[in-house]
Amino acid sequence: MRKTVNSQESWDSFRGKLSISKRNAKIENYQLILDKRNNIYSVKFDLIDKDPGEFTIYHYRNCFSCASKEGNKIHISKSTVTQWQQYES
Repeated sequence: MRKTVNSQESWDSFRGKLSISKRNAKIENYQLILDKRNNIYSVKFDLIDKDPGEFTIYHYRNCFSCASKEGNKIHISKSTVTQWQQYES
């Protein structure tokens, strides 16, 4: 069974729940792993949000293969730094 996802709605929900800015967020280190049947096995990425004087980094990990009765295992950690040299590139 194939599912489709409205990416704009998903992004708006994700951004809203984490209070991520609308214009200053960038995704880095995106990794999508598929299984032998081309089903999504896991998704990982870092999201960097620029605020005046600091950068907030969200490390997102979703392991679909680790699904339990409650659903997928999603882990989001957050850190803050004052410099992020690769942000402009």
